[in-house]
Amino acid sequence: FRAFLNPAFTEDTTHLPTYEKEGCLSVPGITLDIPRRPSIHAEWFEYSDDNRLVFKSETLTDQLARIFQHEHDHLSGISIIDRSGLPRADRRQIIKKTR
Repeated sequence: FRAFLNPAFTEDTTHLPTYEKEGCLSVPGITLDIPRRPSIHAEWFEYSDDNRLVFKSETLTDQLARIFQHEHDHLSGISIIDRSGLPRADRRQIIKKTR
């Protein structure tokens, strides 16, 4: 278990976004093709073993990069429905299904 406090990231623009199916507990039963960068440079704070706040910085790739971006979207108020790029009418239909 790791806690990422005040997370931020920059995209590695040398790699194009890849599309993969993503689900989310915020919209149970829905999976959508979501574009994400396969590599990002992430920064955050975490607590050390002696309970000090420590700055961390790391290049994240593959699934960890995708998860970090997904969770960062939550903090920014963006859902996978928003990120999907689907037309507004289609997004509304998906939201109706989850209610």
